[in-house]
Amino acid sequence: GNPEQAIKDLEEAISVEPKPERQLHLAEAYLLARRRTDAETALKDARSLGLDAGSLHPFDRKPYQKLVETIGKPTE
Repeated sequence: GNPEQAIKDLEEAISVEPKPERQLHLAEAYLLARRRTDAETALKDARSLGLDAGSLHPFDRKPYQKLVETIGKPTE
């Protein structure tokens, strides 16, 4: 897919209604676009919105694990 279009769409959706899952998907898109710092920020924002790895939909667990392995566990 096109990560830049995904980023634009997700940023718009987040501006309307921030949700931790949207921030997680935004972090994934940033990483695909080689925007590591933005990915780190989006993952941190997802956690601050209440992202809980244990309650993630099964579809989101592998991408979350990949993000954590790639950019590290965000600091609180």
